[in-house]
Amino acid sequence: MYAVHSARRARSARARFPNLVSAAAAGVFAAACGGGGGGYTTAPAPPTQPASRNVVAASPSIAFTPAQITVALGDSVTWAFGSVAHTVVFESGSDTASDYAGKTSSPGAPANIASTANASAARVFTRKGSFNYRCTIHPGMLGTVDVQ
Repeated sequence: MYAVHSARRARSARARFPNLVSAAAAGVFAAACGGGGGGYTTAPAPPTQPASRNVVAASPSIAFTPAQITVALGDSVTWAFGSVAHTVVFESGSDTASDYAGKTSSPGAPANIASTANASAARVFTRKGSFNYRCTIHPGMLGTVDVQ
């Protein structure tokens, strides 16, 4: 009678907790095989873009700070925008804006940044040269990225 009662109780526990029993068995198996699973059960994390150490702040005082920044080829620059919206529009070689005193940007400037507030946006520079940019919302708000 005792053996029948114990068997019934064991079957009842397995029926109520099938995942617990399976998890316990898997844990014992993993421990016996060295644990970590050799990395076969999880996919590697996707590569992340390194955080930019080159930051230009678009300030409420209507200025890019710093106005000129020098970076290495392949580096990124992050523009940090506060509560006032700004744009970053890279000048093309054909622009003759007097604000740039005759400077023109090299072809290959990264994509412009649309009107942005309370956020940041980064661009990677893949071509050497001097890239002039401006905020189209605030005349006279200018900057330059020199890529060496």
